[in-house]
Amino acid sequence: MRRFSLRDALFLAPAALMSMACGGVSPEDLDSAPAEDSALGTSQAGLSVTLSCNRTSTSFIYCLTTATGGVAPYTYYWGMDGYDYTTGSVYTTLMAPGARLQKFSCTEPGPGAPAVRVIVPLLQVVDATMTVSPLHQSPIDFYCAN
Repeated sequence: MRRFSLRDALFLAPAALMSMACGGVSPEDLDSAPAEDSALGTSQAGLSVTLSCNRTSTSFIYCLTTATGGVAPYTYYWGMDGYDYTTGSVYTTLMAPGARLQKFSCTEPGPGAPAVRVIVPLLQVVDATMTVSPLHQSPIDFYCAN
């Protein structure tokens, strides 16, 4: 069962008050509103996201996403988890808006050369109704010489 969040309260409370003031939806009707579909991890509005990342050159990782359902237009937010072998630091970058196709700088280590860091691209999609997809991460860890 989906937990009620602060985001739900911020979006639902004003709408419910306005609706009831105008003779609309009763509080009982709000209790029967669609819940989140835990099997998909997205709301029943139907926002569904796929993510595919590949090293297509020796210098870059390219990630492509497809969003379906929900309400277009979609906003794509990208970031990455990483580990720096030189400092022993784990890091996560801030999520920043981008396009459906995102490029990450990551030079492939040469034969016998050690990796300096490892990165895992991250993605979240928001539709026009502010429905937010779960955080997606590449199933592949990419090793980089830079």
